[in-house]
Amino acid sequence: IINHSYISLPCPMDLENPFSYQIDSAQAPLHVLVLEGKLLSAYDAQRFLRTVQEQLGEEKPLYLYLDLKGLEYINSEGLNVLLKLLTMSRNSGGEAWIGGSNDSLNELFILTKIHHIFATVSGPEEAFQEIQAPNSKRKEDA
Repeated sequence: IINHSYISLPCPMDLENPFSYQIDSAQAPLHVLVLEGKLLSAYDAQRFLRTVQEQLGEEKPLYLYLDLKGLEYINSEGLNVLLKLLTMSRNSGGEAWIGGSNDSLNELFILTKIHHIFATVSGPEEAFQEIQAPNSKRKEDA
């Protein structure tokens, strides 16, 4: 039995910087963060991070899958948020995975070496399997 809780939080959107996100906890203990639009402003980045911290910050361990399929563009503000989410999850004894990024984001991740820091998976199902597997690929790489 899966306890399905789904939080959809609107973000202030304007024509220059449409950014929205959803937190889906249907696959607990894995929380799927769905990012859409362009994560460019400090306001959007901080609001998103604060919401995640308020909703999930007490969980130990914290497992996050960052679904980037709908994310068109990200700048240093957004990269900083991704790193903070990774740090928050690992400090709790958990992990964070990314998936669904487009070619432009993949190039940015290579340029900034983010791809060496985050584990990349094909989807939340694979991240959930890694939580369940005692000898996951991530642990073997350590």
